[in-house]
Amino acid sequence: MTDFDSFRQAYKLCQIGEWSTALKVYEKILKQDPSDAYLWYTIGDLHEILENYKVAAMCFDKAKSLMLEMSENY
Repeated sequence: MTDFDSFRQAYKLCQIGEWSTALKVYEKILKQDPSDAYLWYTIGDLHEILENYKVAAMCFDKAKSLMLEMSENY
């Protein structure tokens, strides 16, 4: 399965409310590209939906950090 297929699968899972399963797919994608701020943010969103607030906050912080890093490089 390509990253695109995995993104599409995770997106569809979110559309039907399969948050935990979508989270697993996004986390698998993240392992391949841990510097993707969008993925960190999306994973944070899912943790927030699942009421894992501490993990969500850590993911949002990581996304913010990566975004700041990217903006400094431009």
